[in-house]
Amino acid sequence: MISPDLVRARRRGQRLELLKLTGPARSEAGRLAEEIVLLLESALGQSEEEITERLAEVERAASAEKLFAGLCKVALDACELDAPLELDAAELRSRVFQLAAERRKNLADGVFDRELVLAEIAEEQGISAVAVEQALFSDLRGARLLVRAPGFGAEEVLARYEVGQVQGILLRAVRITLEVECVSPDAYRAFFRKLKFRRLLHRIEPRAAGGYRIEIDGPMCLFESVTKYGLSLAQLVPTLRECQKVDLAAELRWGKARDVLDFEVSFAGAAALGPAPVRDEVAAVVEAIQRLNEGWTAELASELFDVPGVGVVVPDLVLKGPAGRTVHVEVMGYWSRDAVFRRLDWLAARAASPGQQVRLLLAVSSQLRVSPDAMPADAHGAIYVYKGAILPRALLEQAKALCESTA
Repeated sequence: MISPDLVRARRRGQRLELLKLTGPARSEAGRLAEEIVLLLESALGQSEEEITERLAEVERAASAEKLFAGLCKVALDACELDAPLELDAAELRSRVFQLAAERRKNLADGVFDRELVLAEIAEEQGISAVAVEQALFSDLRGARLLVRAPGFGAEEVLARYEVGQVQGILLRAVRITLEVECVSPDAYRAFFRKLKFRRLLHRIEPRAAGGYRIEIDGPMCLFESVTKYGLSLAQLVPTLRECQKVDLAAELRWGKARDVLDFEVSFAGAAALGPAPVRDEVAAVVEAIQRLNEGWTAELASELFDVPGVGVVVPDLVLKGPAGRTVHVEVMGYWSRDAVFRRLDWLAARAASPGQQVRLLLAVSSQLRVSPDAMPADAHGAIYVYKGAILPRALLEQAKALCESTA
């Protein structure tokens, strides 16, 4: 991923456009990427500080400085760097400084022997004195050692760089609109699960021409957790490239002045998306309800529910009990209060449509400050408010109560 300050883009009126790597610019980028990869492959066992110094010596034009920094960032992100030894550097420093203070206090000839202190600590730890010295400040970023190079060539560096440019731009997004086309219903479901896995604040509506229109709140519209949310949004970009076709439009706050700019990009990807990951809290609920053994089962939901003009709901779980009782569950722990109330509007609209009923249980974090009493009358829904983590038994009791009230 590339930070916004490393993105190579230009402003044209109220639009931001990426500077594409074509012609001579791409050839130069390929040369730089090749040198970076070869340097990293030869730098195994070297410290991050040493690698940074070697990278600084790579020949490049002043005009390519931002490009070079971005390519380095992409390549280094794919590396594995670790502390020289599995020792707690802070504890080791404390012990070394404590022993050094004792030895200085008890000096007989007034001469302090630093090497003797290191040798004594080395004997305690069962390592060499050189290793002790290396590990003293191994918790500092520059002291980490390269243990694994990227494992791919220059072309992959360039491909990741181009993705990273889009990711860097979206870190400054206020809102994003996606026009998404996939090849099958299963592909749409996989995409929506990946969207929810990232815990992004979104609204989904079907398009008359096919596919879906998705609005996503950007990190620049939040008051807290901006960095964490922005990274989660940026990590969605590789998933967009897996869809058959995606048109992305974003409203940005760009540059030091946070100017309002528009940005557009399109992707045309593979024929199908890979399997969607499952959020930890959702997987934990499924396993726990199975262990309760109360005649109910829990599984990942696969259905989409649409109310024309209102939107699409993508549940996380479906709970199934005796006599065909079924409750769909949507976990909204990282969402906004507005998102919860949009779900309540959705339930109210569905309740007004004969034959459109579905029992929907909203699992809402207490941080969103939403009362269970907010649920509309006659809606086939309920709100389960949880603190910290979802309690499977309490969730199941809410599901049973919902079935009783809507029987």
